[in-house]
Amino acid sequence: MIHNKSAFINYFFITVIIFVLIGVFLPTIFHMFATPQNTFYSLADGYTFDYYQYMSWIKQGMDGHLLLTSPYTEIPYPRVLIHPFFPILGMIAKLFSVSPFIAYAFSRITATVIFIFVFYILTSKSLNLPSARFISLFLFLTSTGFWTISYDKNIYSLVEPISWNQSFNVIGKFSLPPHHLLALSFSILTYLLLIKKRKRILDPSLSILLGILTGFLNPSTLLFTDVILFCTLLPLFLIYRDKFKWFISKALLFLTFTSPVLLYHFYLFNHFLPWSLMYKLMQSFNPSVSLVSYLLSLGPVFPLALYAIITKKTSSSPLHLLLSFWTILPVILFLFRSVLPVNNSRIFQSYQYIPMTIVAAIGLQSLTLKLARFKIKRKVIIFLFLSFFGIFAFLPYVMTINKSVRVISTNFYNIYLPKTLLGAFDRLEKQAPRGSVVLAGEYVSSMIPVFTNNRTILGREDSAPDYFQKQTESYTFLDGLMGEKETREFLQKYSISYILSGVDTIPYETLRIKSYPFLTEIY
Repeated sequence: MIHNKSAFINYFFITVIIFVLIGVFLPTIFHMFATPQNTFYSLADGYTFDYYQYMSWIKQGMDGHLLLTSPYTEIPYPRVLIHPFFPILGMIAKLFSVSPFIAYAFSRITATVIFIFVFYILTSKSLNLPSARFISLFLFLTSTGFWTISYDKNIYSLVEPISWNQSFNVIGKFSLPPHHLLALSFSILTYLLLIKKRKRILDPSLSILLGILTGFLNPSTLLFTDVILFCTLLPLFLIYRDKFKWFISKALLFLTFTSPVLLYHFYLFNHFLPWSLMYKLMQSFNPSVSLVSYLLSLGPVFPLALYAIITKKTSSSPLHLLLSFWTILPVILFLFRSVLPVNNSRIFQSYQYIPMTIVAAIGLQSLTLKLARFKIKRKVIIFLFLSFFGIFAFLPYVMTINKSVRVISTNFYNIYLPKTLLGAFDRLEKQAPRGSVVLAGEYVSSMIPVFTNNRTILGREDSAPDYFQKQTESYTFLDGLMGEKETREFLQKYSISYILSGVDTIPYETLRIKSYPFLTEIY
């Protein structure tokens, strides 16, 4: 029997890590053991076009490049400093002689554990009572949006209010790319350093360093960090200027020295291809969502957090005030999104469950004190609340895993790569000069820069302003609908030296283009 409450919290923290790792990585392990014969499992996670772009960036790091360029165009763009996490990961991978896939998988595991550990530190600094910390950890593990179940063709499916965004799913909220998880972790550590009431030059210096790292890991996380800090500063400056002068000065210093990182990325996203195009397309991705759907996605933990904020249980310190703004600001932005330069996708990436579960723990503690007046034991009330949250999250947890571990069809050749495709990649790597342009279907094109040192013209719709024109011309050719003269002009136009067909396109031997004298089959 454990008598020490702090020790119990530590054991529960380990339990949280185990449950999260199982939920996030069990599908990967399952798919690994279910790999069909004569295929290679790429450990692909999430949106595969993003995944292979990450792999191409890691490979550039393995080739010794810290600055990145897009390999999905026939003419290389200038290299720039952006997303340095990936080339640095590639350099580390080369040092230990591991593939980009293994390096990325280990970075996901490491980033997930770091993220949960940093959240645990945040709860320790925000909540004095061990029971409140336990509640917060439990809510963080189980928090999910409201859901229903559908039944179609003998399959039960989980139906969530905002199904296209994983941030509101009981497992999905942990299934973020590693650079996002690390950016969030550094952002939280920044907050904790800024609220330390001591006169040490190391704290503001370290917070600024963490802020800069956050910006290069994920600029949108740094932007949101600065916005939350500013919102926290405003009431403190107007009402408690003398009392919290130490925090105000450190926060202003942080905002001043991290702003250049945001300005750098703003300039990059407006003047350098393909990043400017990528940013523009990200801004335009704005699926319609109603306020009701958004609030339902926040789940039953949101009313508890709202209760704590309304009853002013979180206005006693800069950290509690900051967590309150982090909880409620995305809702305010959502209400005014039509007049603000922000879209739904960005709002939902504010990861509200981080502050919301801590604020909700404060709200639940306060609520149980009031309910105890009716001679109901606080432990019983807390047990009933947590039992509800645990039961409420159990089915989404199980169904999300079940959906993820379903056997992938071998038709998904960008997840289970046929050995014949790997052979073609190997031939290209050995025979094609570095930087040669290879034409293939979009799925195969997305993988070419990962397995070879060649370029493509397809694979990422945000790689070039004329991408869809290239796409139309490419498939006209790959479908065998171009004449000999048109084909020659098309290949010269995009400097195409090699063609890889038959995996995600019509096999070469069935097309009339095989008779063209300037095309020679080599594999």
